[in-house]
Amino acid sequence: MAKGARKRSATAPEPFLPPTVAAMLQEQADELLVALASPSPTSIRYNPLKPGTPSGTPVPWCRAGRYLEERPAFTLDPALHAGAYYVQEASSMLLEAAFQASAAQGKNIRALDLCAAPGGKTTHLAGLLAPGALLIANEPVPQRRKVLSENCWKHGRPGVAIGRARPEAYAALGPRFDLILVDAGVEADSLSRPFFGGAVTFATLMPMRAIPFRHVALLGMNDGDYPRTRVP
Repeated sequence: MAKGARKRSATAPEPFLPPTVAAMLQEQADELLVALASPSPTSIRYNPLKPGTPSGTPVPWCRAGRYLEERPAFTLDPALHAGAYYVQEASSMLLEAAFQASAAQGKNIRALDLCAAPGGKTTHLAGLLAPGALLIANEPVPQRRKVLSENCWKHGRPGVAIGRARPEAYAALGPRFDLILVDAGVEADSLSRPFFGGAVTFATLMPMRAIPFRHVALLGMNDGDYPRTRVP
């Protein structure tokens, strides 16, 4: 087992690919199954605003991301509580690739993280924005807003404000934001909620009928495989 990897639960089901997915992946299907069955590596994203030299293997799609060889006792590390780094899955760091593909780099934009808690993607986005940009980190659930506020405070970037409104309140403002980040699952009533409000919106993948956008970009997909050119 690789150092820093988390053990797979003995009760966890074996990975399974639906036939349609296996057909699309073809020879890469076995590689995906091996990856899904392997222990997850430990990764962190260091804070460039705080002193210290990060160690570990770089995450290819995140400048501040690092894979650790060993999993330390994070709760006993003063550097964690000082905001020197954030423990985060490497896959969540794909936000940086999406941001780099947008037109927001180097601009003093207004950005909204609509479902911000606990603050991993919020602090990541805050570190990518221009110094004069404004970021609203919104969390309507009071119990989750406390940890969001703490993580934003420890990160230390100015120009980050904590919001507590429901998404409908921001929709009523009209196109006030240049960039909107959404990381939320599909709820029973979410299909009827408006999503428009900014030039760029990052979101988890949902059924296409629930994404009322003119252009949709998928991250982590093989070029040429999506959209499908053949019927599964």
